[in-house]
Amino acid sequence: MEPSMDHGINMPDTLFPTQHSSENAERLSTLLTQLSRSHDLLGALCEPELNIADLLHCDGAAVSLGDDIRLLEDGRLLNGDASSTRKLIGQLQQQPRQACYQLDWQNPIHGDAASSTKVLALPFDRLGNGWLLWFRSADTAQAWNASELHLAETLRCELLEISLDHARAFGAKQRRLISTLGHGLCNPLQSISMSAALLKPHDQRSTDLREHINVASESMLQQIQRVLEVNRLHGGESPRLATADTNLSTLIASEVSRLRNTSPQLNLQASIDTDLQLMLDPDKITEAVRHLLNNAAQYATAGTPVSITLNCDPLNGDVVLEFSNYAATLPPSQLGSLLSAHRGGERDGDGPPGKQLGIGLFVTSRIAQAHGGSLNVQQSNGIIAFQLRLPARIRSGDTPR
Repeated sequence: MEPSMDHGINMPDTLFPTQHSSENAERLSTLLTQLSRSHDLLGALCEPELNIADLLHCDGAAVSLGDDIRLLEDGRLLNGDASSTRKLIGQLQQQPRQACYQLDWQNPIHGDAASSTKVLALPFDRLGNGWLLWFRSADTAQAWNASELHLAETLRCELLEISLDHARAFGAKQRRLISTLGHGLCNPLQSISMSAALLKPHDQRSTDLREHINVASESMLQQIQRVLEVNRLHGGESPRLATADTNLSTLIASEVSRLRNTSPQLNLQASIDTDLQLMLDPDKITEAVRHLLNNAAQYATAGTPVSITLNCDPLNGDVVLEFSNYAATLPPSQLGSLLSAHRGGERDGDGPPGKQLGIGLFVTSRIAQAHGGSLNVQQSNGIIAFQLRLPARIRSGDTPR
């Protein structure tokens, strides 16, 4: 039988032995350089020559990012099995948010047997499941000291900055790719549409096919233009406005009528003040109204009305357009993110499959801002309301600043 090994903090046979503070600081500096030069954070943190286990006195370490977990140990502590570490991270995700967690963890590594382990865990990317973990055999190990905690926190903060830099760089590349692809697709689509117009119909079938090509091409072109517009908004640009003196009352009434025709099952209740003239971009406002109408129609509780009101605020003369409907109550965190650029595509947990909140609310918010207005959301007593407010200064004659 092999002699038992003591993994106390002062024992020289620990898998990753103690280093002097100056040596640890030097190792941290080298590791950060390693990270800054790599696009693979997980790989850079787990390099065999230098990894996070070399920074602190420990019996093992682990790095998690996305669905991947890398274990840095010889099998004595975690038995080379990432499942228990994955479960631990899942439990930590449910805890109140902290920059650092220290705990004694009962780690089942051999059947029903449980091994007590001291854990130091630091999240560096919660949304991406990014965690740094160090382990010590808890039987003899001492708590993590201030110097070790400082090193771990320094690494976490630097990882946050590096992750943000990578995200910004990726976002910029993504926007350039979308822009290039979108503009590249416009030309062939226009060529298809023009070619279809030149086709001579020989019979009704040919006429129908030509019309189908024209409609499909126009629809694709509009979709590409929307993608390019959203891409610009994500890049920080404002919507490009082409303002004109517009009767907003007529515009809203027309959109309500359109939705009543296309969705007769909806109970639409509209109260629209007449003859509200504003200097605005009618196409952009129409887009915003459609996003809000579609959102209300999609998420309204079945059998309940959707209310649309357009009037003037008696206090300041602002034009207020409000869409309200009964809907499942959202938690404050979700309600606050509805207008966010990063909300798109995330499913509403209370909604049925297929119902997803897109980027329409984000686009609507930016359209309102471009006109000098705002889009706000609030909920009370089972009713959610979106209020699009346009300033009095763009009424009849003034232009958006």
